[in-house]
Amino acid sequence: MVKSYLGYYEAAAVHFRNTTKYFEEHMKEKLHPNIRLNNESGYFNSIYRLSNCYENLRLYNKEDSLISIGLQKLKNINEHLLEYGYF
Repeated sequence: MVKSYLGYYEAAAVHFRNTTKYFEEHMKEKLHPNIRLNNESGYFNSIYRLSNCYENLRLYNKEDSLISIGLQKLKNINEHLLEYGYF
């Protein structure tokens, strides 16, 4: 996140793509509900931060795609009210 705040959006995007992949893989596992929720929150936060990088890089198509993905994957809004506000 620091790289993103400092304006190194390309470098930050690399990290956010990695965290998105990590959390996406782990949120599919059969784990304790709290751990599953944490993985889902990490995923949504990562794609939100990645979409911010794309916005600052003027990659608006990619940003728009991530917003659509976030809204589509938010199945239970009551469990992720904060994350819903990202999109």
